[in-house]
Amino acid sequence: MKTYVKIYGKTYSFIFAVFIVISIILATIISFIQIPNTMYNIIVQTLSYVTIIVSAFYFYKQINNKLLLHSCFFALIYLLLILLLQFNNIQLVTLITRPLTFIITSIVLSYIGR
Repeated sequence: MKTYVKIYGKTYSFIFAVFIVISIILATIISFIQIPNTMYNIIVQTLSYVTIIVSAFYFYKQINNKLLLHSCFFALIYLLLILLLQFNNIQLVTLITRPLTFIITSIVLSYIGR
């Protein structure tokens, strides 16, 4: 049980650390270069989904059994964290698609790994 908590913690830490690094890099770029708002949103969304896919790959490599159950539980906790962190600015599509992307990636990786 303790190993699962460590795996969950490392995966959440990876996701949020990458999001912070992406935000800092894009804030620095925007201060020097004018980027249209649409382009900024496309870059942020693309990098966030790439981060979710990479974290799902890490999660897949670390969890040995009951991957679907663990990935659903991880996605549920991630959904709640997104809801808590973005309570004033809830985007329903993002709220649903990021955890679903994690689950779908975990399922695809489990079938490819067999």
